[in-house]
Amino acid sequence: QYLILMLDTRIVNSGGHGVAIFKACEALGIQYITKEQTVPFSITWSRQVTSINVSRENQVETVKSEQMEEDVLVLLPVADFVNFVQNHKKCGSELGGEPTLTNYVQTVKQHLPNSILSFVVIGMEKYFRDQKTKVQRKHRAAVLSSVRVTPCTDSDQGSVHRLDVEEAITDNQLQTDVMVYLLETSEELSEFVRTFSKAVAEKPAKKDRLQTAFFDDGVSTVKVDKNGQGLLRVWKQQLLQFKNISPDIADAIVQAYPSPHLLMEAYRKCNDSNEQEKLIENIVVRRGAGVLETSRRVGKEMSRRICTFVTSSNANEVIK
Repeated sequence: QYLILMLDTRIVNSGGHGVAIFKACEALGIQYITKEQTVPFSITWSRQVTSINVSRENQVETVKSEQMEEDVLVLLPVADFVNFVQNHKKCGSELGGEPTLTNYVQTVKQHLPNSILSFVVIGMEKYFRDQKTKVQRKHRAAVLSSVRVTPCTDSDQGSVHRLDVEEAITDNQLQTDVMVYLLETSEELSEFVRTFSKAVAEKPAKKDRLQTAFFDDGVSTVKVDKNGQGLLRVWKQQLLQFKNISPDIADAIVQAYPSPHLLMEAYRKCNDSNEQEKLIENIVVRRGAGVLETSRRVGKEMSRRICTFVTSSNANEVIK
């Protein structure tokens, strides 16, 4: 809800994909506007940021501003993309001669040096089908006119093959580290933009979580004093040794059962093994903060693993 999607006017006027993208934004709850962008056929995002300033007189002032996101999505018309691939076939990845896909991406990166670029090409399957139809029609016309049919070459067709496309995309990714996605319809594009926008919205929260140290003090050892300070972190560290347990899940379990002894006592009070396996299944795990906060549950599989770890009497049992 604090994200604004900015769609280049050329996508709406000549691309014909604007309506589908607008519907996807409305479904996701993201604001959108049409605005001429620096790079043609591009989509950018800005975020509404609220900051609080305290003056010397202890007066609190709320300041709202817009912050541009570094992610940029560029739609590349099929005709231009095919032309870039053809040039790649002629001169490979060399910078001289006609512009290739890699040349174009590098040019865009020069105009947007602080951005993370992604490119989308829509309709390559339709292009391949049209090329196949042209070849078949040419062959049929030649047969009906009793004229000797000559094999079609790439130069005759003025087209590119799937392998040419794959080579151009791979070469571009190796040299520029920029992904090129091939989509077919406006609906696929709108779903891609919706997913992309959601990822952009959640990016700050996920980035903060990834930058958090695996252990609070940044080391693998935890000190426990004579008063027991540090035991909670030992218990959390023990839980983090399980596969697929994140710090958020470990925190939720530790909050519900602050020590292994309390968890063992809870298992003993269960009526049967089935109840034991489901004991911590529904503990709520919260992630992020504020408007980006999300929640999930520990889950059946993780609950079963921890139950096996705590209750099993078989020293050789493998927890799967």
